[in-house]
Amino acid sequence: CCQRCLALQKKLRSTLEFGSKFLDMSATDDGRPVAKRVILIRHGHSIYNAWRQKSINRCTCFCDTYEGGCDAPLSGKGQQQVQQLRDAGFMSDLRREVQLVVTSPLVRAIETARGAFTDVSVSDAHGDGHASAYRPFVALPSVAERLDTACDIGTPKSMLEQTYKDIDFSLVDEYWWYGGRENSADDGLHHEREPWAACHMRVDQTFQWLAARPETCIAVVGHSSFFQAMTGSCMKMPNCGIMEISVGNGDAETQQCCKKCLAGCWRNPNVHRGT
Repeated sequence: CCQRCLALQKKLRSTLEFGSKFLDMSATDDGRPVAKRVILIRHGHSIYNAWRQKSINRCTCFCDTYEGGCDAPLSGKGQQQVQQLRDAGFMSDLRREVQLVVTSPLVRAIETARGAFTDVSVSDAHGDGHASAYRPFVALPSVAERLDTACDIGTPKSMLEQTYKDIDFSLVDEYWWYGGRENSADDGLHHEREPWAACHMRVDQTFQWLAARPETCIAVVGHSSFFQAMTGSCMKMPNCGIMEISVGNGDAETQQCCKKCLAGCWRNPNVHRGT
């Protein structure tokens, strides 16, 4: 990894420490409109994460098969992490500043978004109808995790709408994940993985969508692999990890390749994307 990636890894070791140190995007040198702030938040610990850690501890991660089904929700540990994130001092300021919360349609991300940005209790963030939101919530399929394991296969839109009535699912198709209905075997074990090229196309779509929004401060609750593709880091954000990027102030896109990491040639982790 390059020095930038190593520096990012160091910053991401502590969720709360890193979360309180946002980039300063308050002004530009020549007086042009500032780039909008986009706050990236990874979901809390999921039941898949719990299974994965157990398989690693047992040294069976290459032979065990995940049988927890599709669309893994938060684990008990994940609910505690979301509560800690919600209670962090910097989050009170962030809740006042964020004008729009964008969430992946995967349940673990929805539960994290609702737990961090509404007045619903974290233990009830899995549903129970309405929650009192301080700003609009929008589900955006393009920020879903790269479909790799069964836990990345989503829940149909109609079922999500019944459970999370405070979230706008108007941008979500019924079978919205990679491969759609044909890529959702009943046992959740046999599925087609999403190519990295398709994931990177979604990254570009996400940047375009964010740049076109009128808000100047947007929170995006999503996933580790997708955020790696989005930020250019070779390091995974921790569960409930948080970082800030800027999107669009009329500048040309500034992509800077570091070195080739395992997943290919990555972008500068200190991300700025112009429109």
